[in-house]
Amino acid sequence: MKKKGALSLSFGMIFSIIMIVAILGVSFYAISYFLNLQKCTTTSLFHQDFQNKINNAWSAEIVSEEFSLVLPKRIEAVCFGSLNSSGALSGETERIHEDLIRYSNLKQQENSNMFLHPQDKSCEMGYRTAEHIDLSELGGFTCFETREGRVTFKIEKGSEDALVKVLE
Repeated sequence: MKKKGALSLSFGMIFSIIMIVAILGVSFYAISYFLNLQKCTTTSLFHQDFQNKINNAWSAEIVSEEFSLVLPKRIEAVCFGSLNSSGALSGETERIHEDLIRYSNLKQQENSNMFLHPQDKSCEMGYRTAEHIDLSELGGFTCFETREGRVTFKIEKGSEDALVKVLE
């Protein structure tokens, strides 16, 4: 009589293995969802914190301050200006400007003056209209590079200025 190797698993054992795999799959999905949600929340808080700083400076008499805000590390630059402006741009700023034009809906963004690059990693919050700011000192489309998830701005407002100036 020949013996055959046989692996016999009960229905309960097979069902348990399937349940463990399903629970692990759902757990990994939930963790990745909440990590992505955290990145989107950080982007939204950046916009809110930036506008709060500008509003505080706008309502003050005289301000000259430098501040740093947190962004997700996947955001490479924060840019100010108009996508419709065409001027002499430097190498990296010109590349970012072209990317923003290429991958954006200009109809929705025509009144925007603040852009996050790359837009596809900004949780559909890649453009905003920042209020009470004067971008004339920047001289056209200008980008501020992020470093380790932080971007630094310098703002000024004199006693006779109507708007807050964002400076390089």
